Parts: sequence; structure tokens; C-alpha cells
Amino acid sequence: MFLISGALLGLVRTVKELETLAKTVEECPPGLPVLGLVDGSLVLWGLSGHAYRPYVSDAIINDGLLPAMKRLEKLAETRPVALAAYVSFPRSTEAVNAVRCSLCPHDNAVCTQSCNNRRSTQQPCDGANEFLDRDIFQRLLEPGWRSPVYKTNSSVSRESYDEAHKVYFFYVNAGEEIGRVEVPKWVANNETLLSLTHSLVWDQCQRGQGYPVAISESHEQAVVSAGDRRVFRRLLTDSLERQGLSAATSQKDRSKRSPWV
Repeated sequence: MFLISGALLGLVRTVKELETLAKTVEECPPGLPVLGLVDGSLVLWGLSGHAYRPYVSDAIINDGLLPAMKRLEKLAETRPVALAAYVSFPRSTEAVNAVRCSLCPHDNAVCTQSCNNRRSTQQPCDGANEFLDRDIFQRLLEPGWRSPVYKTNSSVSRESYDEAHKVYFFYVNAGEEIGRVEVPKWVANNETLLSLTHSLVWDQCQRGQGYPVAISESHEQAVVSAGDRRVFRRLLTDSLERQGLSAATSQKDRSKRSPWV
């Protein structure tokens, strides 16, 4: 038995969400244009900040994430199906970094010593230090407009995803905020699917007062009620007892869960 918790649990949850999304899209009417929209990023950033053993990353990406994305790509060969992720209030600086590079008069040695992906200590590059991508596109995009499409420089996407599923992104003025929309390469390179993604994300944001209403509703449905928690504890206790493991808990913890009259 392996215990999964913390950041790793979040990665597993993301994979399970994509697997469920692929299954749901497969069950949609064949002629219906469909956008599979997920909350957050298609890049499994949690893998870049932890020294997981190779078999862990392999299980999450090659046995979980990519097969789910490939199922959606396969559907897109015969019907209008796209996959995208929506990032609210993004803090990315990938476009800003491109601006910084265009300003930079220094060689690579100076840049390596003086710069990272957020800040530079050298002029004139430090002029971009306090900006995020959304600051740029807040000035450039009218409501409903999107930016050009960019390829992320994330090491997770660059080194671990196969070519068709490397992550691209664009920014959209959602009315109340600048959102970041991420898509796999097979969507980014298909103008029809890219337009479908842009139009449906914008439609969702209009319906949801600046945020995709489908994601808002999924958040509401994902709330775990007190009854759900009681059922889960009972199932967990039964499972532990069947395996001869102790399900004991402290009296303090038990008193917190028991109603008092």
C-alpha cells in the first residue's frame, strides 16, 4: 500500500480529471463541437519542484496524462474536439522574458550571472522586472480579444511531453481579467480548433461574469459535504479493519466529529 499526499496527490488528481474528461467527451454526440476545459494548467508544474523518482514521473505522465490527452487528440481526427486549460489571474512572465531578451545587449555569460526568469540586475533589462505577462496584455487586448499563441518554456513540457502534446498558450481578455489559456500543440496548430477554443472560452467567460461558468459550476459540485465526509470515514475505517489495521482515533478528534445536544 502506498500513501499519496501533498503535491503528488494534486498531480494524481489532475490526471484523473483528464481521464474523466476524455471519457465524458467520448460520450458526447459525434457531430457536436466540444471543448474539454480544465481548471489550471496543462503543465504538471509539481513535477519540476520535487525530486521524484523517475518511475513516479513516468507513471504520472506516460501512463496517465499523455494517454488521456491522446484519447482527445484521436477524437479530434474525426470531429471538432479541442482541449484547453484556463488559468485565472496568471502570474507567468514568459512573454515579459521575451521582451527582456529583446532589450538585452549583454552576452550569455553576463545574463547567466545576473538574470533569472523573474528579474535582472543589469540595465536596460531590469526595466521589465516588475511586470507580469497579464500587465502587457491588459493594455493590448480589448474584451474578447486574444494574444498570439506562444510555446511554453517549461522544462516539464519541453522534456517530458511528446511533440504533439507540448503546451502552447495565449492570453485572453475575459472582461474582468486577463486569463491564460493553455492548449496542446495539436490544438495550437489547427486553426479551426484554436478558433473553437478561443470562442468557447470567451463565451464561457461572458456567461460567468469574467470567469468560465463551466469551471465555476464544477467547483460547486466538487464541494465535499459533511455527509460525504462521514461516508468516506466509514469506508476508510471498514477498509482498514478488513486489512487488520487499526482505525483508532483520539477522543478529541472523535468529539469534534460528533454532534453535541
